[in-house]
Amino acid sequence: PHPDPRHGYSKPASGHQEDPDHDHLSFEDNIQRAAANQLAWYFRTSVYTVILSMVLVFCFCVWLVPQRIIHQLISTSLLMRFSRFSSVGISKSVFLIREMVLADGFSRMSTAALAGHVEECKSDLVSAITGFRLGQQDGFIIEGADYIQSDVMTSYKDVMYKSGCPWRKNTSDCSLKSRPQAAAQGLFQYLTQFLQALDILVIKYKAMNAVDNSTKSYDRIVLNTTRVKLLTDDVDLRFVLENEAKDGLDGISMVTSIFALEQARLFEQMHQESRTLIVLFIVLVVVVFYFILLETTMAAAENEVTRLKTFVATIPVHILTLEDAHLIRSFFLGDGCDDD
Repeated sequence: PHPDPRHGYSKPASGHQEDPDHDHLSFEDNIQRAAANQLAWYFRTSVYTVILSMVLVFCFCVWLVPQRIIHQLISTSLLMRFSRFSSVGISKSVFLIREMVLADGFSRMSTAALAGHVEECKSDLVSAITGFRLGQQDGFIIEGADYIQSDVMTSYKDVMYKSGCPWRKNTSDCSLKSRPQAAAQGLFQYLTQFLQALDILVIKYKAMNAVDNSTKSYDRIVLNTTRVKLLTDDVDLRFVLENEAKDGLDGISMVTSIFALEQARLFEQMHQESRTLIVLFIVLVVVVFYFILLETTMAAAENEVTRLKTFVATIPVHILTLEDAHLIRSFFLGDGCDDD
């Protein structure tokens, strides 16, 4: 190697790659670059950038991750609403179809009006059942209960589609007097037969009008005893009115309870994820950032200050000239400091 008087170091021999930018840097720049390369990991800007980026990411995760469950919570709430509408529709259908068949004026409505209400009630009942089974758009797109995959919703599918009557106290006895197997094939089959029976009854009794002129004003209500026999003679009517459709009401009530359990499960999942993310965020900020990174950096910085003080204390300033003393002072204090 040949000495290079410009920089005070030996120039590398041919065959060695030299930094092309090296000749353009001043002595102070070279010192700063060398010092930066020798910095410990906790002094590096990149380390702080990564840690602070992770803190920011966890801030967003604490807020965004539980957001995905909100749609499911709203959907489950709407499923519960549709199931409750189904219960109301069943109860109204039982009352209206009975009054339409008796046609004695007790309901203060004509047979034609009652038939119209039964058809409207049946349409609402079909819409409600379809709504919680398959889902629909009602101001908010909901996912049908048939498509929700979870351990809780497995019970829903058992109630709706498997044979048996789990809504009864005695699950081994699913018989009905009017249709012995109607309740033994699952809730969906029972509701399907219930709706079919309503269609048959509306078609059968819609044209009949047993309300005579004396009862049209509803001042005097007379029971038509000949019509009372229909309540027991008509098989379809007896099926709809049997136990006031208790199987349908109890089955829908059990489905509503399952939806409530699914909603509680979603709430618990959201709370658990939020708690986990908050704990990780606290660990990242307090343990990683503060205790590991910041405390280590501060301790190392204090140690460097102590070493620097020790070094300065060993300098024999008493034998230096005034110019050398000022040179050393400017090195440690900088050019912008005022001389005292």
